Amino acid sequence: MICPTCGKDDSTKAGWSIFKDSKEQRHRCKACGRTWKTIGKNPKLLYFDIETSHTHFKGWSPGKQYVSARQITQDWFTLSWSAKWVCTTSMFSYVINPKEVKRGGDDKRIVTAMWNMFNQSDIIIGHNSDEFDIKKMNRRFIYHGLNPTKPYRTIDTLKVARRVLGKGGNSLDYLTKYFGLSDGKIKMHDEDWDACEAGDPAALRKMSKYNDKDVLDGESVYLLLRAWDKSHPNLGLYYETDTPRCKNCGGTDLEYDNLKTVKTSVNTYVCWICVNCGANGRTPESTRYAGPEPDEDSADRKARAAENRDKRNSLMR
Repeated sequence: MICPTCGKDDSTKAGWSIFKDSKEQRHRCKACGRTWKTIGKNPKLLYFDIETSHTHFKGWSPGKQYVSARQITQDWFTLSWSAKWVCTTSMFSYVINPKEVKRGGDDKRIVTAMWNMFNQSDIIIGHNSDEFDIKKMNRRFIYHGLNPTKPYRTIDTLKVARRVLGKGGNSLDYLTKYFGLSDGKIKMHDEDWDACEAGDPAALRKMSKYNDKDVLDGESVYLLLRAWDKSHPNLGLYYETDTPRCKNCGGTDLEYDNLKTVKTSVNTYVCWICVNCGANGRTPESTRYAGPEPDEDSADRKARAAENRDKRNSLMR
């Protein structure tokens, strides 16, 4: 299992423990020494990326212009897709074969496999996936007569990058080079796409490798920006135990800052920092203490003071 701290796939099982009624498996990273645990059902986060063929159409001249649907001579189809479960070694790759290309781009086999992956996922992640990949797949799902997929949440790392880093330089290729995560994308040219659309086996194999590399790079960008994403789905809701968890990574190693509080217009909360991913947040319970009632007597005052003291001790540990 991949270490959630250093990202290296060099870990060993470090025994079992019991938390309430859930069996807890502990893992220890041989590279950095990090120990973490998995409890009950873990959320399934799927990072995926697709590659499609060109759309061929008739035009009166080259250059930027409007192309109507009646000008299309050959519509696009799915060439390949790759996906992996985040923080695991499970990589899945599907590419159209030459026979399917010759049948007019019959991508039903690989589209159905993608539909099955979507149905297993709790959260689907990609770079520009909200505007491109997911909508493209929805179009092919409907085209091949598949039912709507089961509900899932989405994380678009392009939107996260724009929120966190601002405009400019947010392409996947640029981010991986800028942050030193990889040497960038595998080089693909228009000739490679043309060869894939002609059913060339070598070009299709290259396309699959290109797709795999995008997924690995995209996952590394997601893990880098995860702690900075204030809109990240709350992963703590996907586990079967009531252990306090980081909303961004689901980790249970939370450090509470007794000197730092988060204030809203009506309440005050204790701040915590996740040791696993570095994200920070606040406790769900407010630290606002109960005040005196108009008809409060001595016994009521002592009871209120004891309640406030217990609340302070439980939150600001």
